[in-house]
Amino acid sequence: MDLSIFLQPYEPSENLTSLSQNSRLIKQFVGYSGDPDSLNGVSIAIIGVCDDRGQRISAGTGKAPDLVRQELYALYQPESLVSWIDMGNILPGATLEDTYFAVKEVCQELIKRDIVPVIIGGSQDITLGNYWAYESLEQTVNLVTVDYRLDFGQSAKEQNHLNYLNRIILHKPNYLFNYTNLAHQLYLTEPELIQLMQKMYFDSNRLGEVQSSIAFAE
Repeated sequence: MDLSIFLQPYEPSENLTSLSQNSRLIKQFVGYSGDPDSLNGVSIAIIGVCDDRGQRISAGTGKAPDLVRQELYALYQPESLVSWIDMGNILPGATLEDTYFAVKEVCQELIKRDIVPVIIGGSQDITLGNYWAYESLEQTVNLVTVDYRLDFGQSAKEQNHLNYLNRIILHKPNYLFNYTNLAHQLYLTEPELIQLMQKMYFDSNRLGEVQSSIAFAE
């Protein structure tokens, strides 16, 4: 599949490319050119998503991909760095559903090649596209979120980051084997949602539990 139809290449800024130390991550930067052979031997693929129409609390997360890269690529690389590639950015589609579809198609192709997609930017409901990538592959998945609340919204009229879990849980066929949320806060979470998690044999660990024992959270 020609993934380039979904992606806009990322061009590192002059501030990054002018960094002199060869041990910076930017010195290992490889951008996706559209050639499928460039994915051979790659272990991790970075994908930016510039669509924040599903965000209902914090504005501007659609600009996050390049801002995150600006900080990420200035870091020093570890000695055991795996092979990685920057796929570029998925721009907003005509609708939010179109963006989900683009994320699904890109992630699906990467997963087929045993490449781990790392998605930055967008809003949390972009998780839908990532989850759907496993549908045609018929792979069961475990989902873990780190969130102060459980995103099972009651309104289905508008898809957003506050209710995206509904579509994952109710999706048919369902490939979700287990779901866990870390760090919810009781005073921001409806008691009915915690009971729902228990009935479905899913796990949700309070922020206090996570802070008291990182080993427990792991």
